[in-house]
Amino acid sequence: MADELARSGWITDLTPGLRIEAAGSRVAGYLEYRLHELRYSSDSALDRARTSSSRASPSTR
Repeated sequence: MADELARSGWITDLTPGLRIEAAGSRVAGYLEYRLHELRYSSDSALDRARTSSSRASPSTR
C-alpha cells in the first residue's frame, strides 16, 4: 500500500513560522514558533503536523 501511495499522490510540505524580536534598553530576546505539516492528497490518515517553539532568555542590561 505504501508503494502505491508514493506513486499515485501528492505530498504537500508546509513550514510556516513566526519570530518576534525585542531589543530594548532593559530587555532583549526573541520568541519563535514553527509549524511543520505534511499533507497527503491520496490518504489524509497519513497527514502529520509538528510544532516547535523557542525563546531566548531575557537579559537585563
